[in-house]
Amino acid sequence: MWRSCRRAGTLIQKCLCGRTPCPSTHAKRCYSAGIPGSGPSAAGKVVGGGLLVVVGGLGGTVLYASWDPRFRSSLEQNVPYADKLLGAVLGPSVPFLPMPSKKPGAGDLNPIAPIKKKHTDERAATATAQAPVKQEDRSSEASVILSSIGEAPSMPAPGVTNAATGPKPGHEGAGASGHDGGGAAHKEHECESCKHEPSGDAPPAALSKNLEEAVARSGLVTAQAVGAQDAATAAIGTYISCLRHAMEDEAMSPEEKTEQWQSVREALAARDRAVHEASQAQRVAQEEVVKLQGLVEEARGTAAPAAAPRLQAAGSSVRRMLSELQGGSSRVEAAQTEARLVSQYQEMAERAKEEFRQELESIVPGWQGRGDLNKEELNALLLHAHRRTEQLRRELAERQALEEHRLVLAREQQRTVDQRGLEEALATALHQQRQELVVAQQRKIEELKDAMEMEMRTQLRRATAAHSDHLQEALKLQAFELGNSHKKELTDKMVEQDLMFRREILDQRDSFTQDINKAFAQVHGIRNAVDGLAEREEIAKKAHSLWLAGEALRTALAEAGPDGPDGPCVPLAKHVDAARAVLAESEFAQVVTGAVPSESRERGVYSLEALRHRFRSVRRLARRVALIDETRNSLYQYFLSYVQAALMLEPATLKPPAEGVAVEELGDAFRVLAYAAFCLEHGDLEQAARFVTALRGEARRVADSWLHEARLTLETRQAIALLTAHASAVGLAATHAQP
Repeated sequence: MWRSCRRAGTLIQKCLCGRTPCPSTHAKRCYSAGIPGSGPSAAGKVVGGGLLVVVGGLGGTVLYASWDPRFRSSLEQNVPYADKLLGAVLGPSVPFLPMPSKKPGAGDLNPIAPIKKKHTDERAATATAQAPVKQEDRSSEASVILSSIGEAPSMPAPGVTNAATGPKPGHEGAGASGHDGGGAAHKEHECESCKHEPSGDAPPAALSKNLEEAVARSGLVTAQAVGAQDAATAAIGTYISCLRHAMEDEAMSPEEKTEQWQSVREALAARDRAVHEASQAQRVAQEEVVKLQGLVEEARGTAAPAAAPRLQAAGSSVRRMLSELQGGSSRVEAAQTEARLVSQYQEMAERAKEEFRQELESIVPGWQGRGDLNKEELNALLLHAHRRTEQLRRELAERQALEEHRLVLAREQQRTVDQRGLEEALATALHQQRQELVVAQQRKIEELKDAMEMEMRTQLRRATAAHSDHLQEALKLQAFELGNSHKKELTDKMVEQDLMFRREILDQRDSFTQDINKAFAQVHGIRNAVDGLAEREEIAKKAHSLWLAGEALRTALAEAGPDGPDGPCVPLAKHVDAARAVLAESEFAQVVTGAVPSESRERGVYSLEALRHRFRSVRRLARRVALIDETRNSLYQYFLSYVQAALMLEPATLKPPAEGVAVEELGDAFRVLAYAAFCLEHGDLEQAARFVTALRGEARRVADSWLHEARLTLETRQAIALLTAHASAVGLAATHAQP
């Protein structure tokens, strides 16, 4: 029994105390320096910091987007490809709406702010094309809601498990071999222990079936209602598009104009029909969702604790359905508001045309049936037009001033509403998460309690059976006393264990509350850190542009070499000009890009592989004229030099001494060429150029062209390295300037 109690305590500690706080990481912006000769430790720090920034930023952004749907929608609108990333990680976005404080009415449609007139035709065509796709999405969402109800684990009834783990055949044989009185006492003790066992809190099958049917019915009706709302939105968009085309297309024949207005009337009838169907479908869906919500509330008051996960899933389904219905009604109301604005615009345009005709008739009576107007009538029309223009200009100025004041007030009001909505969304998310954690904790406690009780009762039953079988013949009189003392001891230990478990549960609850408060403080700190980083984003942006330009030039230099040893070079002019255009505000960058040799811009430079291939030819020619000095000796001297080159055996490459060598010590041209070949093979073009510079005589003249190309490549590389180093320094300075 002591071992079973200790094992149960260990399980409780593993399940409830296995949480460790996640260390918070501070976001840092790091750039790759890219400076030749920098240590591996500095590069590792920069790369590690960059990885921490990327991982921490993405993780915090995804976590905050999962909590705040408004932040997610703004992120998807402002950041390219953010909708695909968040859709792959968090699933399809659902508009967040708090739980309504009262039951929704039969045909409630929430009013929204007027929507602008821009892009209405495109939005209507898009809504018409996406209506069938959205209907299929709603059907798939209904199936997802149905599957979420059956995910809660069910607990087995302890009575059934205890019945399966009855006394073994060995014990039955031992009991049958004893006296009848001892067997009767043993059976009575087993029956007594079975009476004290709980019957279990398994959720009733009727409640689960009713919930599944109600959720399935509500999900199907909600999907149909949302599809009807999308169809109504598309019909309203079609009507708006037809009405605008009818008002704007003036250069048409009367027959075509009549047909156009006939299509407007047909679109209006289709719009009214679609809006009516959407209203009816929404009313039916709201009634079904309200019924489902009432069923969930009623089940929460009467169901067992084991049914809490099913009720939690049903409650989340109710909130999802209400948010979908409210989002669809908001879209329909927005489209209706825009349609009303277009209708008002049409009425105002017709009224303005009629007023203009009346003004012309009052100034020039009978002007329609006459030909050209005389000079006095034209002057009167011009004077009236001038006065009318001045009047309209004054009215426009007054309206602009009034609209600016209204716009400021509307912005302040919208900012207050957004802040209040953000606070409500955060409070609701925290409350929902707290409820889910409490339900999970209660479920784990119930599971551990049932397992502990079953284990304890099994051990007690075995000990009691062995004890009674052993004392049946010799200790009949003492069996009753020992049984009573054993029961008393068992009761005391159970009370002690119960008190100990209660204290542990209280401690775990306090620890859980502290973890929740700590998590809330971390979220608040992350928000403050993001706000602080936004102020320094502009400074880091300039350094980032400078660094990108340097990397682009470095990439262009790496790809600018010819395809083969004799192939043409790729000019770097367009890359340098592009970098100068990007870095027009940086004086240092302009000076550095101007230091790139003009020959590198116009013709291009050779890559390291091409220079290495050309050096092989230069080395072969230089070996042949190694004995020829600056005075250019006779043909006999040339012949001796050629013979020496043919008979001389030397290594292909020779490693230069580590401590360096003076130029006057490099008298042998073969050794100089071997040193240069070794440096080229190991990528050290600068050291190879130094060794080639040490050549004298005809060998130096042969290597002049190769040395010129190597200098061009080195100068271009140095300019690009300087530009990249400056960009990295500016970026690191902006990063370390953070408090």
